[in-house]
Amino acid sequence: MGIVCTTFVKEVMYRLLVIGLDNAGKTSVLCHLANVAATNRSIVKSVGTAPTVGTQMVEFHRRNVGWVAWDMSGQGRYRDLWVSHASHVHGVIFVVDVTDRARIAVAREELHGILTSRAFRQGNTPVAILANKYDVITGAPAGGVNNSGRDGCLSLENVCIALAVDTLQVHRPTRAFATSALTGEGIEEAMDWLTVHATNR
Repeated sequence: MGIVCTTFVKEVMYRLLVIGLDNAGKTSVLCHLANVAATNRSIVKSVGTAPTVGTQMVEFHRRNVGWVAWDMSGQGRYRDLWVSHASHVHGVIFVVDVTDRARIAVAREELHGILTSRAFRQGNTPVAILANKYDVITGAPAGGVNNSGRDGCLSLENVCIALAVDTLQVHRPTRAFATSALTGEGIEEAMDWLTVHATNR
């Protein structure tokens, strides 16, 4: 009688750090990625649209890749926690509110601060910058306001300049995307890009 051996391969889960200033839309982005409607918090208790306090974790899949996402609070007193979750992550999403011109310099300082920390010295962790909330003021699709800001919105080009994205691209795969967490536009494209770069490291 022969013996049948079955090998079970444990799924590899990739780790994702989701950061940005408070009210940028980080949790709403994760609601979309986890296929959870922002108004239906009973499906996944850890995903909601209220401001994150501390940290919450969400799991989802893209391109047959499992992701564990750490949604980090963007409130000032919690930003020091970002670096404690940064070691050994496979990708970073940095969400910036394009309607918040007053704090774009703060966003730049926080983004560059964590990416130059010891946790990221290897320099090959891909970073997707989500220029979020275009729909809030313009009412236009995210892709329609890439080149010129309207109604006080920062354009995608101006976000890249303000965050000095070109200096980040020297050290690691970095790309900015115009997104709307409300409609989901641009988010899938950003996550697909991040997944490809994370799995090809």
